Amino acid sequence: MNWKRRGKGKWITVYSNPSHAYMIVAGLRFDTSMTPGNGPGWSKSLRSTPGRFAARHPGGF
Repeated sequence: MNWKRRGKGKWITVYSNPSHAYMIVAGLRFDTSMTPGNGPGWSKSLRSTPGRFAARHPGGF
């Protein structure tokens, strides 16, 4: 929850809370939920995050 910079990044944003994390890379979500198949995967579906997840991003991305 304290990783890198606060807020959304230009290309990469990692969203986390105490029980789950996922990332958005260039508008695609990499997550273990709401994706086809078993385990993590890529999806075009985005989820609503206000107040539920902290957004962080690596500097320059």
